[in-house]
Amino acid sequence: MLIVLVSVLAFPALSVAQEAEPTVTVSGETPDGVVVHMDVYRGPNGPADPLVLLYHQAGASAQGEYADAIIPRLQDAGFAVIAVDCRIGGDAFGGDNRTAAGLPEGVEYTYCDAYLDLYAGLDIADALELTGPRFVWGSSYTAALALRLSSEHPEKIAGVLAFSPASGEAMGECAAYNYAGALRTPAFIAWPASELQRETMQRTRVAAQASGSSVEMYTQPRGVHGSSMLHPDRAEGGTNEAWGRVMTFLRRHSR
Repeated sequence: MLIVLVSVLAFPALSVAQEAEPTVTVSGETPDGVVVHMDVYRGPNGPADPLVLLYHQAGASAQGEYADAIIPRLQDAGFAVIAVDCRIGGDAFGGDNRTAAGLPEGVEYTYCDAYLDLYAGLDIADALELTGPRFVWGSSYTAALALRLSSEHPEKIAGVLAFSPASGEAMGECAAYNYAGALRTPAFIAWPASELQRETMQRTRVAAQASGSSVEMYTQPRGVHGSSMLHPDRAEGGTNEAWGRVMTFLRRHSR
């Protein structure tokens, strides 16, 4: 799947002190005509740095979910980041979803339709010649889509991180349990303990364990939904253990 690059700026020098200020903002068009907006955060050493592609939960944006705590942490650890505004989103956590705001009136999209938005991030990485190992990181519905990407296109990514991968009725055929059993890349899957009691989450867990891929699972005792379990202002009980496991996974599979 190709994406049409709409705008790219030259990379200026970037330091960790700039934290979540994007190096460049880009946009591209998916095969079904949606213009997807993304922020690119250059790594500390150059285009061969390992890359994390961040996708947010429903009702949110990349900036709102990730910019103030998660992106700076990844940059400090030596990762480049592409943070994607997916079409199913909004202003949760204080951000503006530029992709959702630009959708044509009267057109409704499903969670499965947003699968094309994951390719947008990968194609921008190609266009910018970012050559390091690529990790796809999803939250809630995009976590389920990230598991699907691992099952269908393992050649594109080094690993997948899925936080509260969604399996509710609204996910349709893209429910996480439909793809967790076919994982073909290393995977890190995390839930708060409260969610793991759900039957659909248990189905996803059992399927992932049987996939034959290298899968690490983490349950946060007092966590919250999605990637917010890594945000110190949203997760109760601290985030140190969760972050430790995430960084261990990323470093292990960046080699």
